[in-house]
Amino acid sequence: MSEAMPDRVALFVDSANMHHACKRAGFFIDWRKAREHFTKDRSFASAFFYYAVPPQVEPDRQRFLDFLSYNGYVVRTKTLKTVYDSQTGDSIQKANLSIEIALDMVNTSDNWDVAYLFSGDGDFERAVELLRSRGKRVFVVTSQGMLARELAYVADKPVVWLDEVERHIGRTDRRPEPVQHVAAEERLEPA
Repeated sequence: MSEAMPDRVALFVDSANMHHACKRAGFFIDWRKAREHFTKDRSFASAFFYYAVPPQVEPDRQRFLDFLSYNGYVVRTKTLKTVYDSQTGDSIQKANLSIEIALDMVNTSDNWDVAYLFSGDGDFERAVELLRSRGKRVFVVTSQGMLARELAYVADKPVVWLDEVERHIGRTDRRPEPVQHVAAEERLEPA
């Protein structure tokens, strides 16, 4: 009698979304610890980290991206673009990586059985729905108040709340500025 093969696990990290989720949770993630925690007793398939970068990457950011690569992450970057509001003259910097995340999730799905999507963004609803229809399990990792209802409906359960895994994946050397916490009853974002 042969033993069942362990699940192959993939991680997909929406860094912009996770930055805000970490601020809400009150800690930053150690991405080496996160990879180890979510693949423990299972087979590590892949990890992808999606990161918006300024036109000139500062040495600290480059060291962080090198750290991720050294620790098993495929790093996908997109240069920030400045978008101007013609009405107000205001500008914001933007680099949406949702399409890249969804494409990588679908294109690599033959290589993994279970995925952890580090994002609460409702943009991933259809990709998660498609992957689950193909027999894949997709779990969301986010903080309370950062999960879009659409994504909550289609993702596998349970949702992995950051505050519940802090001791396994949290950085001990750096914490974000505190923000007002959301009550446990308000875990879902309105649509």
